[in-house]
Amino acid sequence: MSAVRVHRAVAIAVLAFACAPGPARAQQLLGPSQLAADGGVVWRAERIPVSAVVDSTRARLARARSIVDSVRAWRGLAADSGLRIFALRRLAPALLSSGDTLGADSAWAVVIASRSIWTYEALRGRADLAMLRGDPERAEDLLAGTNRDDWPDLDRVSWLVRRAELRAMLGDVSQAIEFSQQAIRRYPSLPPATRALRNLEQWMMSQGQPLAPEDERAAAEVELFRPNREAAVTRLTLAERGLARGARASSALRRAEILRLDGRHHMAGLALDAAAKADSAGQLTASIRIERARVLRDSGHPEAAFAEWRRAAAAARDDATRETAWWDLTREAEESERWDLALEGAEHVAALNGRRKAEGALRAGIHRLHDRDLDSALVAWSGVPGDGPAFWRAAVLRAARSLRGNPNARLADSLARGGGADSLFRSLARAPGYGFYRMAARESLGVRGWSGQLAAAAARLDHGVWLAQQMSALGAVDDALRVLDRWALGDARLADPAHGVLTRATPSARDTASRASDTLIADPRWRQLLAASRTAFGAGRWATGIRHARAAFDAAPDSDSVARWGVLTWIHPPAYDSLFAPDHDWSAPWTRPGSPALTDSARRVTPDRALVYGVTWQESKFDPRARSRSNALGLMQLKLATAAEQARVMSLAPPDERGLFDPGVNLRLGTGYLGRLMRRFGDRATIGLAAYNAGATPARRWARMPDPGGEALACELIGYGQAHDYVKIILGVRQAVSEMRPRRE
Repeated sequence: MSAVRVHRAVAIAVLAFACAPGPARAQQLLGPSQLAADGGVVWRAERIPVSAVVDSTRARLARARSIVDSVRAWRGLAADSGLRIFALRRLAPALLSSGDTLGADSAWAVVIASRSIWTYEALRGRADLAMLRGDPERAEDLLAGTNRDDWPDLDRVSWLVRRAELRAMLGDVSQAIEFSQQAIRRYPSLPPATRALRNLEQWMMSQGQPLAPEDERAAAEVELFRPNREAAVTRLTLAERGLARGARASSALRRAEILRLDGRHHMAGLALDAAAKADSAGQLTASIRIERARVLRDSGHPEAAFAEWRRAAAAARDDATRETAWWDLTREAEESERWDLALEGAEHVAALNGRRKAEGALRAGIHRLHDRDLDSALVAWSGVPGDGPAFWRAAVLRAARSLRGNPNARLADSLARGGGADSLFRSLARAPGYGFYRMAARESLGVRGWSGQLAAAAARLDHGVWLAQQMSALGAVDDALRVLDRWALGDARLADPAHGVLTRATPSARDTASRASDTLIADPRWRQLLAASRTAFGAGRWATGIRHARAAFDAAPDSDSVARWGVLTWIHPPAYDSLFAPDHDWSAPWTRPGSPALTDSARRVTPDRALVYGVTWQESKFDPRARSRSNALGLMQLKLATAAEQARVMSLAPPDERGLFDPGVNLRLGTGYLGRLMRRFGDRATIGLAAYNAGATPARRWARMPDPGGEALACELIGYGQAHDYVKIILGVRQAVSEMRPRRE
């Protein structure tokens, strides 16, 4: 065999390997099905209903011993009209592996003509085959002649990169440069933009030209998303040499922001000086001052930062910028315990007609309450929509009963005599959901929220959901989840009502909400989203299932509270239930056999199981191999140093990365660490959770704050916005799980 033929055979094998998804086992469906005798939610796994053709294909693939067997299996599936395009998409790389390049090309051609979500993938396969045949003109024609109107951004930027490389290969470097410029300017955050930038620099260098200033600015954004802040700063510095004054000011401001994020505060200040000098028209004065205030804040000069935010607000030419300045001041003042400034900033935000108007009013009232000025707090919350103002109005009215005679509580006392506190609390407590304020209202009244409602997934599936389930039944889980994501985003290429299928509803899966009988009328979107969630849960993809379930809750009609309560059971799955609740016992001590053991010293304060579930739900969505940007690992997102320290406290061997990816090890150490933090802060879950998220040092400040509003106000006064939201979410999940006690059948 000649060297050329050997090279071509190897290239075809590589292309086939790149196109062919790996083998996987068939999956099931998993969702809430019934209530247990103790009132907990029982989740049941069921086989995915499939046609005889799919069942036959699944059996053939399981028995396949050669690529020829796989080709036969996928050819058989292509006879199913609803699955034909997916089958051809899987058939093409199998044919390529068997050496049938013409058959692969034909299969991809049909996929392209169908305008499916795999159009670009098939187009790329055909173009690569043309290149292997030594016909770049044909490859270029294929790419150029396609309609891209309904493509997602990732396919668009990938197409631009391929076209650029082909144009360069054909000698049209100027067109290649133009395509690469489009890729980095329109899609800097997507992975193919890095390749486009590399190509662009190579082609510009070949022509003896540097990148244009606007291209350097775009390249800086590409570098930032890689992430490479140093390279981004260098590129912006180069760009500013050739930009006009207005654009130069914007570039220098962006450079200052990146330098601040990189901790290079002095250099950030110099960049802001350059931005101010270039901003001759004063268009960016307020934005430059806001960024300068952030530099001062991050470099440990809060008082100077407060003054700069005031100047920014005064210089702002629009309410949005003015709101940003005052909101930044408010949050930093809270973190610095400057309650007078925090109140001032919040009241300014509330006075503006911006997107944070209601939040500003809420914060202003909370600071008035912190000062024990109940009447002013009520005035701040008057007419403000949302659960937060309603909850705190109720809390103030209840507190007014014990503050009669206080000159700052006369209005509250008058309103409290009308008995409005419990009425407001009851209204919040009855509302479906486990947001912080609804959860806190139930705790204030000592009542439950969920009372046994279940919700069933759709019976007649949208084509996208049905297709994903069939793919999952065949073991193509990653493909199935991609289909679900595209469907959930409203991809019109998956809207094929001719292939909607009425599945048999399992009686135990029916909900207690009223619903129409099974007909050929499509189920509403929220039920379709539950079907998507059920598919993801069955494949063990907890995060994806939770995401679709949350979308179902948002899509369910506000008027149907029974349905919304039922949907909530889907948001809290029985992931690792044998670890969280052995034998379905959510009140079992952690020392029970088979659960994460704690030392005697750690048992004095142990977080309850529902709280640990809530932390895991928020930290990793039950992905045991989750890794954060800061290298926190596993279910409870522990860093190696923290895990090693906790292991020593518990007289255990310090784990390595592999150990932290073990669910049992991670849960044991994370539970012990959370318990230790709670013990340090007087058994207060609120502050213990804040310390778990933001560290013990800031938590010590939050723990010593006076809390006339109890733990709810302590939660509101957590200075870090991320930690503040983190604690609220987990406390809500904790209540939900305490009520629902999910378990597998």
